[in-house]
Amino acid sequence: MGMVTDYVVQARARAASGDMLGSLDAINLEITRNGPDPNALIFRARILQTLGHLHDALEDIRSIDSGVVSVRILAYRAELEESARLLPDAVETLTRSIALEPNNPRFLARRALLLQSLGDMEKAHSDLERAISIDPDNGELLFHLAAITYFKSDTPLLARLQKARRTAKKGSSAAFHLDFALAKAWDQMDDPRKSFRHLETANVAMRTAYPFDIAQRHATVRRYQRVFEKFDPSDFWNDTSTDFAPIFVTGMPRSGTTLVEQIISSHGQVDAAGETGAFFKVAKRFIGDPMVDARRKLELTPEAFGKTGLDYAETMRKLVAQDAPHLTDKSLQTWMYLGLAAAAMPKARFVVLQRRPEPTALSNYRHIFRPGKQLFSYDLSDVAVYQSAFDEMLDFWMDRCSDAIVTVRYEDLVQNPEHETRRLIADVGLPWDDACLSPDKNSRAVMTLSASEVRQPIHTNSLHAWQRYAEYLS
Repeated sequence: MGMVTDYVVQARARAASGDMLGSLDAINLEITRNGPDPNALIFRARILQTLGHLHDALEDIRSIDSGVVSVRILAYRAELEESARLLPDAVETLTRSIALEPNNPRFLARRALLLQSLGDMEKAHSDLERAISIDPDNGELLFHLAAITYFKSDTPLLARLQKARRTAKKGSSAAFHLDFALAKAWDQMDDPRKSFRHLETANVAMRTAYPFDIAQRHATVRRYQRVFEKFDPSDFWNDTSTDFAPIFVTGMPRSGTTLVEQIISSHGQVDAAGETGAFFKVAKRFIGDPMVDARRKLELTPEAFGKTGLDYAETMRKLVAQDAPHLTDKSLQTWMYLGLAAAAMPKARFVVLQRRPEPTALSNYRHIFRPGKQLFSYDLSDVAVYQSAFDEMLDFWMDRCSDAIVTVRYEDLVQNPEHETRRLIADVGLPWDDACLSPDKNSRAVMTLSASEVRQPIHTNSLHAWQRYAEYLS
């Protein structure tokens, strides 16, 4: 970054040691003293991104982007815009990247997934076909195309998947992506035996690529229960507690949490933040991490929880950058530390999804999650243990803060959507809004595996579909 000054050296050293705030101070001094060198601004943007200040990071990158910049800068700008949930902006930036590198399948695939999140399946399909024409043997691209294709026996994509799978290297990323895609195809063509055979092959490969010890999850649950055995969130409320009232949505992955966030965020007084992971990051700074600090004294004081609530509120308002009175946070791990969030924010509500274990297990087993996420899902026995841990922890927090918890059964919701939706909206403390009955019309970006599913009206199609796989789920 230009001339290496003492401030630059200091900024790099502090960042390398994990002192991001110190690094930010140093690079700010560099920019103040020597001007906004583009490399210094990029460095500051990455520090701001690490700290969660995405809009500030974007401001730095946009100041560099004068219209004629490198593809590297555009790719980073699109990454920040996506992280900040500015998906239309990210699509526009990727379009500029594609204009510079029209044969880059990675940019086309990235734009396709963003378009899918925005509900534009036709353009997403076009981008994926174009990317595959450039890289025809890319199993991951074929997987993404299969995800937005409905299969019948004469669907041309089926033969393309089978041909690619025959030539894919055993255990490779291409192979397991193609196996997941073929499992979806055979399921839609009503052949559960062939579908599950591909699922087993795919999940064995995933477990090999991403080892996981389910015993660690149960150990974590036991640790939390010991640490917070006598914990009562109301003990930490006082006059300085924040009035911020987020609506957390949590549950097992693939249990209906995206649908419920879509319903609640259809309300005129609610914005959706999606899966942020923000609360636990803030709590670790002021309270400590129960997994790391349990043998030392955690900061379980009204002051620490008060700071946590206020900082989380500020973080979320910056992240969402909207002014609705309420917002949703669909961070799935909230069920682990639910009581801590209740102690930090007395007016918070926690919507917990419950669903039959068999369809939940099957849905997890059918999907590829982001690298490092939901690693338990690649083994059905591990899914069962994880479900047990979830149930135990929910019971634990229900004994301590049941007034803040709203439970929703997925089966009840899809079979009687109006009754259950009205109950849900009332239980989270909102006035009624008819828009909540049409979550499929909610135009917000959906950045989860359910992006295409929640664009449809609520239905019961998947309610009993798992029964075709009952022999494999026993």
